[in-house]
Amino acid sequence: MGGMGALGSILLVEDDFLTALAEKISLESCGYRVLPASSGQEAVDLFRSDPGIDLVLMDIDLGPGIDGIEAATIMLMDRELPIIFLSSHSEPEIVERTETVTSYGYIVKSSGTAVIDASIKMAFRLHEAQKGLWAEKEHLRATLNSIGDAVIATDISGNVTRMNPVAQRLTGWDFAGAEGRPIEDIFAIVNAQTGAPVENPVPRVLESGAMVGLANHTVLLSRTGREYQIADSAAPIFDDAGRSSGVVLVFRDVTEEYGMLEALRRSEDLYRSLFSHMLNGLAYCRMDFDADGRPLDFTYLSVNAAFESQTGLHDVEGKRVTQVIPGIREQDDGLFDLYGRVSKGGKPERVEYFVESLGMWFEVSAYCPVHGFFVAVFDVISKRKEAEQSQAESEERLRLALKAAKAGTWEWDLRTNANTWSDELWDLYGLSCRSAEPSYEAWLSSVAPEDRERVVDALNEAVRSGTELNIEWRVAGAEDRWLMSRGQPKLDSSGRVRRYIGVAIEITDRKRAEVQVRGLLAEKELILREVHHRVKNNMSTICNFLGLQAESARETFAKRALLDAGSRAQSMLILYDKLYQTGQFERMSLRMYLPTLIDQIIANFENREGVSVEKRIDDIVLDAKRLQSIGVILNELLTNIMKYAFAGRGKGEIRVAASQADGMVVIVVQDNGVGMPEGISFDRSDGFGLMLIDGLTRQIDGEICLERVGGTRVILKFPG
Repeated sequence: MGGMGALGSILLVEDDFLTALAEKISLESCGYRVLPASSGQEAVDLFRSDPGIDLVLMDIDLGPGIDGIEAATIMLMDRELPIIFLSSHSEPEIVERTETVTSYGYIVKSSGTAVIDASIKMAFRLHEAQKGLWAEKEHLRATLNSIGDAVIATDISGNVTRMNPVAQRLTGWDFAGAEGRPIEDIFAIVNAQTGAPVENPVPRVLESGAMVGLANHTVLLSRTGREYQIADSAAPIFDDAGRSSGVVLVFRDVTEEYGMLEALRRSEDLYRSLFSHMLNGLAYCRMDFDADGRPLDFTYLSVNAAFESQTGLHDVEGKRVTQVIPGIREQDDGLFDLYGRVSKGGKPERVEYFVESLGMWFEVSAYCPVHGFFVAVFDVISKRKEAEQSQAESEERLRLALKAAKAGTWEWDLRTNANTWSDELWDLYGLSCRSAEPSYEAWLSSVAPEDRERVVDALNEAVRSGTELNIEWRVAGAEDRWLMSRGQPKLDSSGRVRRYIGVAIEITDRKRAEVQVRGLLAEKELILREVHHRVKNNMSTICNFLGLQAESARETFAKRALLDAGSRAQSMLILYDKLYQTGQFERMSLRMYLPTLIDQIIANFENREGVSVEKRIDDIVLDAKRLQSIGVILNELLTNIMKYAFAGRGKGEIRVAASQADGMVVIVVQDNGVGMPEGISFDRSDGFGLMLIDGLTRQIDGEICLERVGGTRVILKFPG
């Protein structure tokens, strides 16, 4: 205790001087050091200036200013010490006010020195005991706050009574806000995988009185919005009588640990998935060596499904390869050497190997994970090897074929201007592979000077348009030799030519043959023209003979018949004349043939001056055979019109139109004459002319119809 007195220093607060003096003397006689104060404020100031004061005897009524209860409250805010109220008041309400400040006692002034001394000694003992309890609580608090795990304590009702800082950080609640609240409000947990709420362990502990562990994959939902993976347990708190007084909940943040475990599990799952589902075969093996360190055998420790499916070997784990494949040691000694080198810690090796004992080609990658062991990852490449062999044979056949055909292959990369030529091209181009490199310039030098501009223009146009290349040229220095080159473009994603691949072939024999063919064609053309000329002249002679015979005929019927025959022959003469003029002896346009034919037919009649003819003929190309039939049909129709349609009239109109639509050719011949008598039709007539029209219409797969409206309108339709 502080002060000079053996029993302690006492601050005596009393506003009455005589009472204070008497009490001071009495207390000092008991061995206490006494410091008097006559007001509440003086007592507070003296208390603050003298840290050696051990106890305060406080009167309640202290006159003006703060009273004793207020002064005691201020003192206790500075430090904890025993305060005994010494007052003449005994009213319950006064006593109750003092109990809110201190629990060290209330003494009536008339109690006497012995009672006061006993109360003071009791207060000192109580204060010492309280200090021990405070120290123990402080030690407990420091211990609790120092624990790395989160700790929450509850009462028997499951309401929070204590939280350490770790629990406050994880839950997002400070203790002031959490104290007294149900544990479910503070400790909200859900399942990490489903998000469903998890049963709080505190009620289960209170019910069972036993420790309860948290379920796996439990997530704490912090008030801050964060989520923590947590683990650990809840246990009951028992009092001295062994009764449950609450629950202590201990948990820790295992988010990082859980993440590491999850990553490890995913890594393991990924490894297993790759091991099980990879398309390549995989075998993990232990190598066995003899006393001299030479590879003797190896044992399969683990293989995947692809190993079994590719090799056809099953149930090999734990077995030596010589057991699984008898004779492999003698037939495939090189395979043992390979795995022996690798399993001794050598560099990884990748080889293509034909396993004689299995009759299969393998592409094998082997490496050493641990000394004495090896991993072989492989793929069966037997089909690829067969394809490579087949390709090599095809390339050899192609090479022989190119040589026999005097041809060669080439490739031109437009991005780098790099050229690749087969061996045959050098001889074709007349170049030496020792004096030049494959290039655009070397190729161009092989082109005869007079062909270069044409060839370069064709090449540039093909590149610009991205089309197939097809050029021919004479070889420089040997102009009687011709080459042809054809190339296929390869385009990039933007549609531009990236490179060309193609073939060049000698076409000298073909060019010579073309010269001969052109000579023969020219000779044939000359002969054909001469034949057509003679036919035309003969037909002209026939027309003249018929005309002369008609002039000399005395009978009207005979004269008409001869004139009609001459007119029909004339239609064919005009056709031959037009074909001869165009030089195309098989096809011609109606626009070139019909107008001349119409004019010639009309000109044969005396009444032609009073007849106007309108011609609308489209450019419709037909073969000569159908043109001949159409000419005769048109001759018959126009002849009938000129003979009969305008009889007794001075004037008349004729319209002839030819058009094509939807694959059909339509020819319309119309007049404004008297009209054709009823009962006359093309398919029911005895007249030679109408029968001729009907027969020729059928011959060209056509149809013809007659309309009698304001004259006569004849419509002829046939496929174009």
